[in-house]
Amino acid sequence: MIMKTKIKLFMSATIMLFFVGVFSGCTSDDEFILTSDFGELSPEDNENVKTINDFLSKTFPYGEPRVDFNEGKGKLRDNYEGFESYNFDTPPCIVINSRKELESVYKGEMEIPEMDFSKISIIMTVVPLSAPYVYVYDGINIKNSNDETVVTLNFAVREGVTGAYAALSSYYFYKIVPKFKPGKTIRAEAKCQPLPW
Repeated sequence: MIMKTKIKLFMSATIMLFFVGVFSGCTSDDEFILTSDFGELSPEDNENVKTINDFLSKTFPYGEPRVDFNEGKGKLRDNYEGFESYNFDTPPCIVINSRKELESVYKGEMEIPEMDFSKISIIMTVVPLSAPYVYVYDGINIKNSNDETVVTLNFAVREGVTGAYAALSSYYFYKIVPKFKPGKTIRAEAKCQPLPW
């Protein structure tokens, strides 16, 4: 009799722990951090990523922030809806998961090549960056949930810099990442390493 009671208690506790674990780990609002690395890609997937990267590098401004943005490349921002001018408090950030979505924001003259979106997403954003000559891009973090996607661009202090002047600049950025479904709202932010002086 005592053995049966112990077995029943053990089984009840095991079942209860199982359900607690399942329901605490699988809620729809859980946030998770996405990796922006693909790992090993097939030759076809590598070619697809290269095609997309080639297109974006010619149609979207990307790179070092400058007040006179990239010596005349600033007009590239006009190729995409929402990037022509923006409020520094709410910079544009989009996740593109299909050719149709890309066509809905792209308004440039270069023809969009054949692209396969089955395994990739494209993140495009711009963030305000103070002291643009001091900072260098140092990686991306993507925090995603059903409600919100937050893209954080990390910046480190450039080696050898000993001073800075205040100037607000725009840092345009795109990244091809493994496919994911973004939250209802998408925003970007810059996270800058504190200045050492």
